[in-house]
Amino acid sequence: MVAIKRIVCPIDFSDFSQHALEHAAGVARWYESQVTVLHVIPIQPPPVSQSEFDGYQLTPQAPPIELGPIAAAVQRFCAPVIQGGRAETVVRVGNPLDEIVGEVGARAADLLVMGTHGRSGFDRLFLGSVAERVIRKVSCPVMTVPPRNRHLAGGPIVYKTILCPIDFSPPSVRALEFALTLAKEAGGRLILMHAIEVQTDEMMFGEKTHYTVPEYFRYLREDAQKQLDSMVPDEARAWCTPECRLPSGTPYRQILATADETDADLIVMGVAGRAGFSTMLLGSTTNQVLRGATCPVLTVRS
Repeated sequence: MVAIKRIVCPIDFSDFSQHALEHAAGVARWYESQVTVLHVIPIQPPPVSQSEFDGYQLTPQAPPIELGPIAAAVQRFCAPVIQGGRAETVVRVGNPLDEIVGEVGARAADLLVMGTHGRSGFDRLFLGSVAERVIRKVSCPVMTVPPRNRHLAGGPIVYKTILCPIDFSPPSVRALEFALTLAKEAGGRLILMHAIEVQTDEMMFGEKTHYTVPEYFRYLREDAQKQLDSMVPDEARAWCTPECRLPSGTPYRQILATADETDADLIVMGVAGRAGFSTMLLGSTTNQVLRGATCPVLTVRS
């Protein structure tokens, strides 16, 4: 089964990053993990002086940064969330993307937890291109946490319902391993989902050309159901009886719709999919899910 021993969580003192830290702390309690709380002080390029000397532009020297008070502020920020001495705080100066990726590598992290929004000055640091670049660059799973749900404000982190979209690629198989172990630790309900897309070229070519459209849909659903059933190990059924959903349509729309219908607390999905499956899951599908999900999304590489 999956082991999560080292977690990295970047923070910027905002409520968004505090909520991400709460999720990191929740997972850490289940797995008895060590959490590294990272704060990055972004380097701002100095303004260019208008003075010129011998054709060279002069730039003022940036004042030194006192890290001690900032490190103390990080510890105070973490204290109400992570207790029991299983947190380590780190302050870095540099490019946030590079520092996050570097810290994950240096710690050999098993999980990176980060907010999808940042405080003013970080300007939505983690949403969009930065989040996607982080997911592409790190080899460990990444949990992106959206703004706090007002209905759960102040409550404990629980994953009562976990949604795991499956496209039968190696990354989605690996994602299922994480979904199963999280469902076990959280005592949660697990929903497996496969979005059925009918490809026209599949209808026109191959041994199934004799099917009518309804027959072909039925074949795809039955085949997907068999594959989903076979993916759940027998030992996992001792603590979990996964539900299967087989909606038809664009994957990201069906993932978000199913998450909404089931009131999912967490989406666990693979980072890359097989060719010909609408670039599921890294690319447009992942971006759309990250942007549209109201619950955390855990992306897993194979």
